[in-house]
Amino acid sequence: MNSAQPREALAKSYARWRSSRLGQITDALEQQLLLELLGPVAGLTLLDIGCGDGALAMELARRGAIVTGLDADPAMIAAARRRLENEGAPLRLVDGRAERLPFDDEAFDLVVAVTVLCFVRDDERVVAEMARVLKR
Repeated sequence: MNSAQPREALAKSYARWRSSRLGQITDALEQQLLLELLGPVAGLTLLDIGCGDGALAMELARRGAIVTGLDADPAMIAAARRRLENEGAPLRLVDGRAERLPFDDEAFDLVVAVTVLCFVRDDERVVAEMARVLKR
């Protein structure tokens, strides 16, 4: 098995989860809560750290946010690109790590990170990076 196969398996696993009844219910509840917490996003710059296959990022873009989705897994970025091609909302996708966000000259109005901190080694660093890229 080459190194890309486990990553591709993860993307397929996300797709299976999202197509299951429980996955659909969970995603809908999670998305509803996040959208309520974020409030109106039209015209705001938003960074989705750990965007995975781009489902949330795409919904935020459809609501008028200027969205950048970031993920460390190339297979997940590829899955998000496929979603982008199918759904067509404006969305920028970036390959990068939450521990060192590749945005030195850019700041965002909002930063979201769903199910990310449990996958990183240095969660304090990630939170510091999220704060660093927020507009002041």
